[in-house]
Amino acid sequence: PAGAKFAHRACDVPAGSYDVVVRADGRSTAVVTGVPVAQAGSRTVINAAATAIAAPASDMAGVGGTVLVQGGTALTVPAEARVRALQPLSGGPTVELANVGVDTQGAFSVRLPIAAPVRWTYNASTPLSLKPDDAVVGKVVLQAQAPDRLPLEEGLDLSAPPASVDFRFAP
Repeated sequence: PAGAKFAHRACDVPAGSYDVVVRADGRSTAVVTGVPVAQAGSRTVINAAATAIAAPASDMAGVGGTVLVQGGTALTVPAEARVRALQPLSGGPTVELANVGVDTQGAFSVRLPIAAPVRWTYNASTPLSLKPDDAVVGKVVLQAQAPDRLPLEEGLDLSAPPASVDFRFAP
């Protein structure tokens, strides 16, 4: 939302390097890679308060389907099944755009940006400067997950999304 400010307390994460992903409906994804956290409790400023991380507007694609276990002719909903929407960026990393559970029928639905994600590699001495990653426009991978099962994946082009993406785990 306009004028919104977001903060994340560094003490919630261990020391290391992180990729910060900012997503909003109607906007492309913004990614700042290599954000350092020197130690638990320390603070890393990505950008000044006056320079918001503002991703460009984007059309959205609705993607839905089911996650089920195929057992002969019977289909069942796997307990605690989830679907992640992932977007591999040029040269890495792969970022998570969404992570949704399935309903009691095994159905899921998610809205994803079609436009190119914008990205910047963190550098404390230069101002935030997001650049589009045009090579991955509309390219995502849906990944179905369920406990005690290997994930299933399906690559999609959001410029022409399928009517349904249905995942079937073996019994």
